[in-house]
Amino acid sequence: MNVSRQRSKRPSVCGLQIIPDAKIRRGVPFHKAIVSFGRVFRVNPNSLEDDKKAALYGSSVPADFLDVFVSHSWSSPGYQKYLSLLISECGMPALITGVCIGLVTLLFQKYVYKLPFTVVEGAFDPLFDVYQESQPWEFLFSFVFGILCLLFYPFLPFVPTKLFFVDCMVIHQTNLELKLQGIKALGGFVTISKHLYVLWDAEYFTRLWCVYELAVFKAIHRDQHNIHLLPLRQSVAVLILIVAFFLGFLLYIVLFPTVAPWGIVTFYCAALLASTVVFMGAAITGYDFADQLVKLDEQLSTFEVREAKCFAPEDRAEILEKIGGMYDNGLDEFNEAVRGDLREDVLKAVRYTPRTLLPYTRLMTGLIAAVGFMFFGISWFRDSNSETIICFTIYMISFAWVVMPCIAALSLYSGEALFKRMQTRGGEDAMREGLWRAIKVHKWRYLWIGFQGAALFILIWTSLAFVLPLAIINSDNQPFLGVFPKSSAIIVSIFTCVPAYPLVFWIFGLRGDKGRATVEQDEQI
Repeated sequence: MNVSRQRSKRPSVCGLQIIPDAKIRRGVPFHKAIVSFGRVFRVNPNSLEDDKKAALYGSSVPADFLDVFVSHSWSSPGYQKYLSLLISECGMPALITGVCIGLVTLLFQKYVYKLPFTVVEGAFDPLFDVYQESQPWEFLFSFVFGILCLLFYPFLPFVPTKLFFVDCMVIHQTNLELKLQGIKALGGFVTISKHLYVLWDAEYFTRLWCVYELAVFKAIHRDQHNIHLLPLRQSVAVLILIVAFFLGFLLYIVLFPTVAPWGIVTFYCAALLASTVVFMGAAITGYDFADQLVKLDEQLSTFEVREAKCFAPEDRAEILEKIGGMYDNGLDEFNEAVRGDLREDVLKAVRYTPRTLLPYTRLMTGLIAAVGFMFFGISWFRDSNSETIICFTIYMISFAWVVMPCIAALSLYSGEALFKRMQTRGGEDAMREGLWRAIKVHKWRYLWIGFQGAALFILIWTSLAFVLPLAIINSDNQPFLGVFPKSSAIIVSIFTCVPAYPLVFWIFGLRGDKGRATVEQDEQI
């Protein structure tokens, strides 16, 4: 039996796997945990009045097991914890909703009733002329309903209920006897939980309770792939992408009918401008997230459990004793496990692949506006000839699901590379700029990265996959450029789009893990 790398010895779980007593064994439905836009996480329960604390406990229900144990620090920004859970649980349903609403709107306008639109003429002069209709409805409806699904999907009556452990809602906050029983049974709550969500930021490994929860879960669930690291700033990254892509696409939708009659040069100018905004947002995201990865590596490399903070001093000695009791060599062995095995697994998981900072499904949540824009584009030529519709549909599907994510990943990577250069030149100062100061300082660098992505996307790929096939089809019965007959248009469209599909698998890996970075606990045999 060959083990690929030496792992630390499995900690003892003696005394940890005690199922909590039935009267305190509770869980909170996910939709109640995020009610009022995550107010539970945004407002520290210690600041609430007793009746509101009791109401939190009243939101939980008796449970035999828990789907998710949420491990987090109350010092971390509550809105980021809310966003992380929301994107993790509702990102895919939001994408599916965006697709369905965009498609329904497209078909409704084609076969039932056309909403107000603008006829666009001369957009591709002098290359060719094609009838075109521009209107924002597919884009707006798809985006709005997708965002509504992201926010409210767990509240729908047909959605299966997931039970979460959220400390202030599952452990009674006003009944001292029940509170002490709940705290002492924390290891038991971990035992009956299928998954651990680690809501990580720079505060996480400084809090002793967080460290204890992670230690217990690792000890009990050693042989499962069920620790999910959710970096809080990753939720900020997705939010930046949502805003940047929405604004970039909206800018194009507004500008295009106005500038289109001036010819193909203005088409390229409008597309370049909008795409630059889009990929600039991706570069900002990559820079910020790279900063967080460095901080995570620093925390894990220098971890010392004895320095972790505890809100209640009387709990400190007991928690340290429990953690030390899981290992033959006590706390020192636990420190080494965190600095070694856990650090390696966590960094490998959160980095996802060497070529992208975000998994595909999470990146596509950030690109949710691209789904509506896909149907907006397809509606341009809904009354054109069948060849134009087929070629442009191939282009727009590839645009939204393949090429746009790939170039967004490239821009993320370029933002990360910029951070590393600044780190090399500026040392610690460059690593502690913060998001908004970094935007102010590096705005022109971000703009250049955005323009590079836009040039690759518009000047090269769009010219070959969109402009060329449509020019071939609408070239007045003459071979376009004397080379391409009309019958070759669909072949050209396929030839310029299909090669990009393996690229998305290469960049993202598409490992099928629902977009969550997972810390793999098993030994490789």
